[in-house]
Amino acid sequence: SASAPSLCGYYTTPTPAYGVAVSGQYAYLGDGNSGLVIFDLSNPVKPQVAGSIGTSAFANRLVIQAAGATTLAYLINGNALQVVDASDPHNPVLRGHTGQLLTRQFTPSSITALGTRAYLADGFSSLQAVDISNADAPTSIASGYSDAPSAVRSANGRIYTSGISGLTVYNSVGGNLQQVGYSYNTQLVGNTLAVLGATAVCAAGERGAFLYDVSNPNSPNYRGTFGATAGNYAAVALNGNQAFLVTGNSGLKILDRKSVV
Repeated sequence: SASAPSLCGYYTTPTPAYGVAVSGQYAYLGDGNSGLVIFDLSNPVKPQVAGSIGTSAFANRLVIQAAGATTLAYLINGNALQVVDASDPHNPVLRGHTGQLLTRQFTPSSITALGTRAYLADGFSSLQAVDISNADAPTSIASGYSDAPSAVRSANGRIYTSGISGLTVYNSVGGNLQQVGYSYNTQLVGNTLAVLGATAVCAAGERGAFLYDVSNPNSPNYRGTFGATAGNYAAVALNGNQAFLVTGNSGLKILDRKSVV
């Protein structure tokens, strides 16, 4: 029940985990110095390690792309991008690595993918695009879209970013981003952004969770803030009619998403 959530299962990893993505019956963790760890969730009460692989640097946030029999994980690895072929979750294989600093000065804290592009944000400089059309040779593309985004998300065939100047919506045309919408808000800083249908929610730390109606991508509409004095909002996910908010000091909170739009 969303009104009284309970713990279903857990697994204690050997090192702190910093990123998670779920695809099908598997969960993929960016597990810091342990690299990528893949869990079988077929029995959610007792998740089991299916496979793992070490990476050359600190494993952080990640995004999964699955097409047919191929599953690829794009992982923030230190301040670069590592591609892992997780098609066989029991035997993941390292593929390409950018091998270079992606953002101008800082380690990326948010990643998403759309088509043949991955986008990384660090909150201090520009959104970094990476050509991922060849999994064995991901190629960094010049930084652009310099609104200092701290979070980036793909949804509805578009790219959404949030940062120190607000929420921005982009169309992707031939792999290049074209800004189509913008909502100014100097308080919108947080490295987790979730978008589902007409709703966007940004977890903005002690400022709370910022709620937007993005039904019109040309004019995203700020609808309000939840919990501005009630916690340090670190992460958000949307599912169905609910927003799941993680706070650093008070655990999980569940918000009725229907109240946003």
